Amino acid sequence: MKYSIIIPHYNRPDLILNCVNSFKDLKDKEIIIIDDVSTPENLKKLQHNLESIKKEQNINLYLSQEKLFLPGARNKGIEMAQGEWIFFIDDDDEATDGFIKWLNKNKVQDKIDFYRFPNIECVNGKNKIYIFKWWHKKYSAQVSTYLFNKQFLIEKKLKFNEKVYYGEDFEFMVQLF
Repeated sequence: MKYSIIIPHYNRPDLILNCVNSFKDLKDKEIIIIDDVSTPENLKKLQHNLESIKKEQNINLYLSQEKLFLPGARNKGIEMAQGEWIFFIDDDDEATDGFIKWLNKNKVQDKIDFYRFPNIECVNGKNKIYIFKWWHKKYSAQVSTYLFNKQFLIEKKLKFNEKVYYGEDFEFMVQLF
C-alpha cells in the first residue's frame, strides 16, 4: 500500500463524501475515516453514504467509542495506517486533481521524510479558501499541505498532542521541524 489518507469525521456525513470522492482516481491507497462519536443518526447516514463506495475506494471506517477530538483521531489514523505515506485531510476539504495526478506519477522517494505541497487549494463546501494560497507559500503549519513518510513518523515518535484542541497542526509541525 502506497498511501494512507486519514480523515477525522464528526457529524458531517454529507461533506465527507466530497472529500472521499476527491481521491477516487488515486491508485494504491486506503482511506481511513475516524468517526469521533457522531450522533447515531449522523453515523447511520455516514455508513449509508459510504456503503456503495466502501470497497471501490478501499475505505476503512473506525468507530471510536470515546471522544478523541481531532488530535486523537489523527493519532488513531497513524496507528491504523498501512501505507508508506500518510496524508491528513479534514472531512470538509478536498484534494485537487493536480495533487492526485502528482501522487499517481509515484514521484515520492522513500528517503524523503515529508513533502510540502504549496500549490494545494483546499475546498470548503462550494468556496475555495483563497487565503491558503499565501499561507501555503510561507508559513504552512497545516498538516493537510504535507505528505508524511510513515516510517519517519514512527521512528521519530511524532504524534499529535491530544491535550491541544486548537492549533494542534502547528504544535505537531514544531515537533516535526
